[in-house]
Amino acid sequence: MDPESFLKLGSFVGAAIAVGLGSLGAAIGIGIATARAVESIMRQPKAAGTITRVLLIGIAVAESPAIFALVVAIILIFNPGTAGNTAHVMGLLGAGISIGIGTIGSALGEGYTAGHACESVGRQPGNEVAVLRTMLLGQAVAESPAIFSLVVAMLLVFVPVADNFIHIISMLAAGFCMGIGATPAGIGEGYAAGMAAKNVARYPQSSGLITRTMLVGQAVTESTAIYCFVVAMCIIYLT
Repeated sequence: MDPESFLKLGSFVGAAIAVGLGSLGAAIGIGIATARAVESIMRQPKAAGTITRVLLIGIAVAESPAIFALVVAIILIFNPGTAGNTAHVMGLLGAGISIGIGTIGSALGEGYTAGHACESVGRQPGNEVAVLRTMLLGQAVAESPAIFSLVVAMLLVFVPVADNFIHIISMLAAGFCMGIGATPAGIGEGYAAGMAAKNVARYPQSSGLITRTMLVGQAVTESTAIYCFVVAMCIIYLT
């Protein structure tokens, strides 16, 4: 196979992995949020407008990890670089793995948060503002593992590497490291944010305390994704 065809093969397979896996978490997360919103509307029809508004905002955020994956896929297809060596092709595959797997947890977590926010607003429509604020803050933090995966993916696409066995393996290793490491962090942060949104609706007078506790827990959960990000960067630049 000539170098140009080999490069295209890596870019196309990497793009398929990126958008295929990257759509998984968003689709499931949005479905979970929508299901909870429907249940809440049936329980509280008069609050349908409020619930729908919270739902649309929540699922728009939950969709963003899939958009990250789409962006990487488009870059892989139309601008994969010109090196064409085996290590670079493995980097393209690693980029697809990093963003494809890495977005699943964040999207699931953000969908879970949006679902609990919709359910909470359905039970306590008057606390919409407090719930919405907590939901967005929690989702923003849960988004960060997907952003780490995006950064690693972009580096794997564009960082020049020598064509040797170590670099061939390291490009895939960095993608797996960040992709797998980001998934549980995103899910855990989303779960914390969902519980916070649920309890802010019940106890709005304690929203400050609930939000602070949520952020502390999310920060500790985030550290696991940061470990993976650091290791992935070391693999890329120190091999």
